[in-house]
Amino acid sequence: MPGFEDEWPDIQGNILRPYAHPHARYAIVRIDEAVGARRLLTSLLDQRLVTTAARWAPGEKPDATLNVYFSWHGLAAIGLPQESLDSFPEEFRQGMAARWQRLHDPDPAGWEFGGDPEQTHVFFAVYGNTAENVEARLEKLRAELAQVAGAVTVTHRQDAAMLERRTEHFGFADGFGQPQIAGSGAPEYRGDGTPEGANDWKPIATGEFILGHPNETRFPGPAPLPTALRHNGSFMAYRKMEQDVPAFRAFLRAEAGRLYGSAAPENVERLAAKLVGRWRSGCPVMLSPDRDDDSLREKWGINNDFRYAADRRGAVCPLGSHIRRMNPRDGLPDDTATLVQTHRIVRRGLPYGEWLEDDNGDGKARGVAFMAVNASLAYQFELVHQDWTNNGEFAGLDAQDIDPFNGEPREGSRFRIPQGSGLPKRISNLPRFTTLRGGGYFFIPSVTALRFIAAQQP
Repeated sequence: MPGFEDEWPDIQGNILRPYAHPHARYAIVRIDEAVGARRLLTSLLDQRLVTTAARWAPGEKPDATLNVYFSWHGLAAIGLPQESLDSFPEEFRQGMAARWQRLHDPDPAGWEFGGDPEQTHVFFAVYGNTAENVEARLEKLRAELAQVAGAVTVTHRQDAAMLERRTEHFGFADGFGQPQIAGSGAPEYRGDGTPEGANDWKPIATGEFILGHPNETRFPGPAPLPTALRHNGSFMAYRKMEQDVPAFRAFLRAEAGRLYGSAAPENVERLAAKLVGRWRSGCPVMLSPDRDDDSLREKWGINNDFRYAADRRGAVCPLGSHIRRMNPRDGLPDDTATLVQTHRIVRRGLPYGEWLEDDNGDGKARGVAFMAVNASLAYQFELVHQDWTNNGEFAGLDAQDIDPFNGEPREGSRFRIPQGSGLPKRISNLPRFTTLRGGGYFFIPSVTALRFIAAQQP
């Protein structure tokens, strides 16, 4: 995209390209006094503490990063004009908690955080190469908070870190299949874009992830007013998802025994791969249907280069598998390239909690601090989560079929594994393996927008 590189310093980091830092602290604060909050924001910007998408020279990647996001109620609390507040999309104004039924989420009254929008104003994300680097950056942030004592109050903290095994808590290697964003400057790997022609792939339009740029319809999507807010920003859905690891492991053993005749490790792994669409190493079942191929783990030019058009029935990769629902590629019955291109999300975040060694459990919480970044919360995150994850009729399935991980378990819900011939293998009344513990919708302002927000007058 011509000239786009000049705009990278105006875009907050971790959108166009991942930081790949293994440690993080996420903090949510309440704004108690707008003038002090604006002073805090101005100071962070003046000291260049907010990390952008500007390209780092070799060897100059920072040891730690800081980014700042706002909820709609946070923008109101810091003093954004009503005209600007009213110009934001409806789903962002309402917030995640208000849309819990639409999203098939638990009642926000039971959330750890996010249920009360007046306690969820600003999201600080600190990443670092080490836990010590994170702490050092937090010390700088705490010093800034001390300068405006009483202006903001921390209401939620979450530490997260890459597991030693470099997986999430269910044991699957993660981070595959991120969308290739046009003009991002990130390395291009086959399969990270969308299918084009018989063998090619193309990047997703910048405007699907960055406001103010042309999207897949060739026009900029809806964005807030004035211009200072509507260019180079994005939106994020943040969700703390707790994982029930003992239940998942017990489920795999029991169902592998029932479906395949024994709970031998190879049968457990076979079932796990069918549920996700990848073997635990990250190897896609479309490339290796019968066994895991660990050699594909680090082959970034190969491990995401596959399609579903030749597997319309899901005999190789079940139609309801997790990764197929998240990115159907060319596998939808009424497939058009634009349909898939306009519903992609950038996935960020890290696991939280310790790896579980004992299958019986240890009583400790663990899961993933998940972020979905996109230009439209309604048309990207919500559509994928509602229509592709919880709507059983995805890709021609029946209403009872749901995503085995993110779908809402309900009576009669099921997962089907087609066979070469005969009836598919069925898993009925799927249990719940993940539970939402809190979350929210946040605006990721550009640096220009952050300056605009900080400059508001009483």
